[in-house]
Amino acid sequence: MSVDHDQNVVKGASLAGVPSGDRPAASAWTSFGLNDWSSWALLFNGVLLALYLLCLPYRGAQITLIDHMAEVLSALALELQLVLAIVAWRAAAVPALSRRAKQGWRFFALACLVYWIGNLFFYYYSVIAKVSAFPSFADACYLAFYPLALTGLLCFTEKIHGKHERIQFWLDAATVTLGIGSLVWYFLIYPLAQVQYNSTLELLLSLGYPVGDTLLIFGVTVLLLRHRSDQFGKPLAWLVAGMSVHFIADTSFAYQTLQGTYVVNGINGGLYNAAYFLMLVGAHLQYRIAYRGTNTPERGDLTRRGFNLLPYLAVALAYGLLLFVSRPQWGTRLGELIATAVTLTALVIARQLLSVRENVRLRGEQAARETEARFSSMVRHSSDVISLLGPDNTIRFVSRSAERVYGYMPETLRSTSLLALIHPEDRPRAEAFLKAALSRRESTTAAIEWRLLHSDGRWRDIETIATNLTEDRAVGGLVLNSRDVTDRKRLEEQLTQLAFHDPLTQLANRTLFRDRVEHALLRTSRNEQQVTVLFLDLDNFKTVNDSIGHAEGDTLLKETAARLLRCSRQHDTVARLGGDEFAILVEDPLDADGLAKLAERIAASFQLPIALGGREVTVTMSIGIAQGSGTDVDALLRNADVAMYTVKHRGKRGYAIFEPRMHAAVMERVHLEADFSKALERGQFRLVYQPILELETGRLAGVEALVRWHHPERGIVPPSVFIPLAEEDSERIVPLGKWILREACRQAKVWHDLALLDAPFHIAVNISVRQLQYSNLVEDVTIALTDFQLDARALVLEITESALMQRTDLMLRTLQELKTLGVRLAIDDFGMGYSSLSYLHRFPVDILKIDKSFIDRLGEESAGAGLTSAIIALGATLRMETVAEGVEHASQAVELKRLNCRFAQGYYFSRPITPEQVEAEWIGKSVDRLVAAPVS
Repeated sequence: MSVDHDQNVVKGASLAGVPSGDRPAASAWTSFGLNDWSSWALLFNGVLLALYLLCLPYRGAQITLIDHMAEVLSALALELQLVLAIVAWRAAAVPALSRRAKQGWRFFALACLVYWIGNLFFYYYSVIAKVSAFPSFADACYLAFYPLALTGLLCFTEKIHGKHERIQFWLDAATVTLGIGSLVWYFLIYPLAQVQYNSTLELLLSLGYPVGDTLLIFGVTVLLLRHRSDQFGKPLAWLVAGMSVHFIADTSFAYQTLQGTYVVNGINGGLYNAAYFLMLVGAHLQYRIAYRGTNTPERGDLTRRGFNLLPYLAVALAYGLLLFVSRPQWGTRLGELIATAVTLTALVIARQLLSVRENVRLRGEQAARETEARFSSMVRHSSDVISLLGPDNTIRFVSRSAERVYGYMPETLRSTSLLALIHPEDRPRAEAFLKAALSRRESTTAAIEWRLLHSDGRWRDIETIATNLTEDRAVGGLVLNSRDVTDRKRLEEQLTQLAFHDPLTQLANRTLFRDRVEHALLRTSRNEQQVTVLFLDLDNFKTVNDSIGHAEGDTLLKETAARLLRCSRQHDTVARLGGDEFAILVEDPLDADGLAKLAERIAASFQLPIALGGREVTVTMSIGIAQGSGTDVDALLRNADVAMYTVKHRGKRGYAIFEPRMHAAVMERVHLEADFSKALERGQFRLVYQPILELETGRLAGVEALVRWHHPERGIVPPSVFIPLAEEDSERIVPLGKWILREACRQAKVWHDLALLDAPFHIAVNISVRQLQYSNLVEDVTIALTDFQLDARALVLEITESALMQRTDLMLRTLQELKTLGVRLAIDDFGMGYSSLSYLHRFPVDILKIDKSFIDRLGEESAGAGLTSAIIALGATLRMETVAEGVEHASQAVELKRLNCRFAQGYYFSRPITPEQVEAEWIGKSVDRLVAAPVS
């Protein structure tokens, strides 16, 4: 099967002048194309090897068929060597192998490949070119095999750690290599050096082969001495076996060639083929094992126990060679000295082996003592308490940590019953646990927690693991490993409290509340009753936070929780869901009367003022109520939430019981909010303007800018719908208010540039309280006036009385800065309940806009005219202009003129109109009919 015998014939011809002879043609290996083709290749070559070995006994028996078959089988060696190189490289590609193992198989694959290339060159020179193949390039490839194979073997070894270990390793490796090398030198290298060669190159090449074999033996020795346990197994064992057989075949061939006894296609060829087959088995197994994921971890301990006799075996071989060489001298004095030296060496080796065994025993005893001392130290310093119980539960042994954990000295606990220290409530359970632990099979462990009495009189939570070692002669009892888990359990309780309770109010949080509602609904499925959920939200809580501070806001939340607890019953669940949202779960059935009384009781509890920040504040709540049964927790909570938001939309303060139509209204509002968020960027807002007239002359004194939302699907959305929606969130009203301000200033500048205004003209813009609180209003006004080059006196900012009540100091500073710019300020809807002379005196107000409710009373009752007259007189006294809003009838206009109100606006004069209508109908014109006598 192999052509190695042919290449070695070449080497032999160069050594002893033996002719190389004819060389058979090599066959090509054909792949089966299967997933595991290497298995088929292994099977195929195994069959060929078996056939070749079967032919060997019949060689020379004048059986022509067998001789020809042996030659043909021998010619297939080229195929085997190439397959070996491919499979070895394939094994190196498996991801499961370590980096060094992959390198080892790659080097080995390269070694086999260059050997195969050498055979190709040999075949070319000998068969095709009909010239001598020695010396040639084939020899370079053959000799390259040895260092590559050696490098591959070294990659499978473990690195050496420590100086002592390194010295010992090199001594062992040198001993084995020199011992076997001495045989190679004596039988091969020295005789080869005596042969006459044609050139020095032939001499060096001839000596290179036995030197290479010695290198292989060195590599195998190193691998056996320093192999890695994670890498060494069946694959490397087959590889080492193949290398060893290759060494035997190589040295046998060289020796037979020197002796002139070499036979072509004989037993030596079988040895070469067997060596390659063994290596192929190793490479195939490495791939299959790694592919199936059966390799051990990458890092492993060294395993040298099976090969520590190698140095002694090498010494025995060297001394065997010495005895063999000195056979003629055995009867002389020199022979006697050699025999004595061999005997002494054998005795020293025997003594060393005995010393090693004794050393191993002593090390074992020392390790046992160290382990015992280490275990004793660990027991003494362990944070856990280790104790030993007898069958009657008495303490036979307890570690010193009992003093720190239990507060008792160990000696005081010995011979006492463990059950006497356990809490009476836990004692029956502990007794059953210990009994069960003793009845379990040996070494079985179990765990339990109980309370144990500390020496200071406190009960401590103890976690105990029991192990049954009654059958162990060294122990003979139940081993308990105990630790104090009191702090851990307290922490678990705290974490549970934090997980299910609000840290500020200590009420149940949303998670616990939902769980309670879910369990309550499950109970209703059995008793066919309904549970009640109340959602409660503090009105204007954000205002409290912003005006008084978050610390006082927390005080308000805690007081709210306390009042809700007083209003509810002990078995009701009161929760804080987050922010200023609270909830109450009432599991007892309530009718409509009961619901009303509960809501009114809660509302009444908040009529008493709460002391916050040195002042008394009265807060109100919006309460949503929903009832339900079944299993739909989300639906019940959503319904209560919808009812609560319905109260909010109605103006806050009160309660509402959920009705199905409420959900539709809330969804409509949700959709409106979603549309509003995109309306500004899509340009859906427009400004219209309502004229403000001077009653005495009928001229246009100014306009009030009013915003309208032109929805692409809903049409014009009324301001009464979207303005409250916008004012709920500063992120909505602030950008909208800034746009209104800039658009109004731009339009005012356009009208001023028309040069049709023959008297001062102003434009009024409404300012939301959130604009004063959450935006830099002064900066926005300054930028708008600058960008459009508008005279500040032409701009009037209208602020409601309620806005002046929010954060008075900040409001005063902002209004004063606006006043400094030259902008005029107006109080809108004056007289709606917040009027105060102190506020009017304190704030820099220029204009009072009389609320429509006062104008509606004109001409109907004398009291209405009196109030309106008083407001007009107040304005005159404070040197403020007055503007009457909502004038709808001529009689109202005439009466206002009689009361000396200077300006007015309303539907009687004009509805809000577009800028084009203002230009066409009002700018440069006057309403003369207002100067006429009162309309009858």
